Amino acid sequence: MPSVLIIDDTGFLKDGDSSACVSRQYTGTAGNVTNCQAGVSLHLASDRASAAVDWRLFLPENWDPASPKADPDKVARRKPCGVPVEVGHVEKWQLALDMIDETRS
Repeated sequence: MPSVLIIDDTGFLKDGDSSACVSRQYTGTAGNVTNCQAGVSLHLASDRASAAVDWRLFLPENWDPASPKADPDKVARRKPCGVPVEVGHVEKWQLALDMIDETRS
């Protein structure tokens, strides 16, 4: 039986412009600000095992056309990268809370 929930954010180092949500941002994976995607994951764990049960790709503010920090080049990449129109920027902590709520329900 799982005894704890674990939230983690992870960076996926990227070069080029083919992947969704790539931006210059801090990632512990590199230990600094670099070009990467970031994901937030939720894991269930016990003293014997753990399993990832949910994860979300983080959409930076500069990818959100509704944000004052929107970057026109990144906003234009949304469609070719398959980012749905209704998806906007959500802070990582809020992504984590949403996953916890959905998992607990």
